[in-house]
Amino acid sequence: TPTPNGDQINDVLQIDYTLLRLPEPVSVALKIYALNGRAVVDLPPQVRPSGRQTFLCDGRDETGHLLLPGIYLIAVATASQAGRAANLVRINIAY
Repeated sequence: TPTPNGDQINDVLQIDYTLLRLPEPVSVALKIYALNGRAVVDLPPQVRPSGRQTFLCDGRDETGHLLLPGIYLIAVATASQAGRAANLVRINIAY
């Protein structure tokens, strides 16, 4: 559970995932959604190869404000010539 309150403890959310058996690097986009479906964080897509990957998020929304404590959904989506895929994971943010 990240606690992005500026105390230097758990202030950064580290999102680890693995891309398996890709024939070529793919574009990966990461978004964090509030439970009402509103995207609160939209990190720019990055081209990534197969293997273990990490995204870092500072717990701030698109306007630079800290995310409110609560439950959010992280969507990790890939896009390649073969098609698109997405995975949702629940996270909790607390102070």
